[in-house]
Amino acid sequence: MQLAEPAYCNNPSPSYDVVCNIMNQWLSQSSQKNLVGKTKNVIEETAKNSVRIMYKNVFVDPDQFILEFLQNAEDARFELCNNKQELCNENGLFRIRIFKDKIIIENNGKNLDRDDIISLCTVSPRKKPSIGYKGFIGIGWKSVFKISHHIDIASKSLDGSYFVSFQFSKDAWNNPYLREIINKFNLKPDEVAWELTPIPTSMPEDLDKGWTRFTIFIEEETAKQLSKIVNEKLRGHMFLFLKYINRIEIEDNINDVKKIIEWNHEKEPEKLNNINIYKYKISEKAQPINSNNSNKLDETIGRYIMFSKEIDVPDYIKNDNETKNSNREDVEKREVSIAFELDTNKNEIRKFNSSQLLGVYSFMPLDEVKSGLYFLIQADFIIQAGRKTINYNAKWNKWLMEEIADLLNDSISYLKENYTKSYPTILDYDEDISQEMKLLLNDTVWKTIKEIYGPPSKLSVLDNYEIRDSFDEVFKPEDEFIYEKTN
Repeated sequence: MQLAEPAYCNNPSPSYDVVCNIMNQWLSQSSQKNLVGKTKNVIEETAKNSVRIMYKNVFVDPDQFILEFLQNAEDARFELCNNKQELCNENGLFRIRIFKDKIIIENNGKNLDRDDIISLCTVSPRKKPSIGYKGFIGIGWKSVFKISHHIDIASKSLDGSYFVSFQFSKDAWNNPYLREIINKFNLKPDEVAWELTPIPTSMPEDLDKGWTRFTIFIEEETAKQLSKIVNEKLRGHMFLFLKYINRIEIEDNINDVKKIIEWNHEKEPEKLNNINIYKYKISEKAQPINSNNSNKLDETIGRYIMFSKEIDVPDYIKNDNETKNSNREDVEKREVSIAFELDTNKNEIRKFNSSQLLGVYSFMPLDEVKSGLYFLIQADFIIQAGRKTINYNAKWNKWLMEEIADLLNDSISYLKENYTKSYPTILDYDEDISQEMKLLLNDTVWKTIKEIYGPPSKLSVLDNYEIRDSFDEVFKPEDEFIYEKTN
């Protein structure tokens, strides 16, 4: 993108005034000295250092920003649908395009408004979980600075009446036009808090209405690394618990591969008392980018069944200090879910294999949280900064795990009736997990399994095995079970 004309911020349009105002405010803060005039303004220094500590130390993995952007896209789509349901007839899309010098990420959610821009330029999130948001735009997105010193941002409303385009760039402050601006504040380029100070830019001509784009400039080696991670890590089951984004398009120009991941469920869920039962189909298609053949080169299909229920938040949980610190004290209801993989060749449940098993989700998978279970559990867990693990001491999380255990217990009748031969094999668990997670599961999900089915040693969980006799005759907690391999 091109920098805006020098006079642009002197007579801004309504779409750009917030960008210009924030830029001038941060430059003003950067130029102020403390009372003795020896150091920079303490507010600006604190904000700048907080951001740098965050993306250097909190966000460990270089690809962390992709999941953060996906979660923000989910929230943007949620806002769009919540404001005008008729705008959500089409798929919620999330696009990734990888080149040797940049990665472009786009979504068709609500355009960036004034509050979004302010959040991107500060370290204070505006989104509240009580309203339905999953991410905290303004914090998680800053993980992108771990791999890039130059990010272009552009957003356009569906009717095209609103648009905004700006960038964060470390090196751009050496541009003659920008140097002219910072000279007025007695600043040098390296004194600008560039991660927080937006620079207005001209609107890209190829951005469609209703889309928001992030162009992240990176080194070629980083691009190769991200290409490998994206192709290996982004798998269909990772997105089961997103409600508004249901299609991901990946264009990997390094390896000449285009991949589409799409998922959907039956329009009306089955009902089991207060439980909603969804059956999902996830398709993963791949083909060369430049292929003229409309037929897919490769496709894999996954099928899943999910049990979900909405629960009321009790007062003792609302009033807990950790709940308040996590901005959940005014949350009235929450949803918990469990999901199982289905065999695509026959109507049976099968356990997630070790390469697939991510286990615990807070809308997106938590890489460092292993449950030992062979199915997925999902809830709005309070997580640690960096989205790697959960707060094991929070009463909120203990309560959610208790509700997940109840959901599992209440779902057993459906599993027994519909997947008689196979469902006991996934009601096992591996105890080789962290001590903190053991303490969280022992009195909740694991307890439910042990009370009904006995300890895990009672069950064989080898794939392609079935119970020899009928479930009602054989399956008793005190018995050892015998399985015969089926061909």
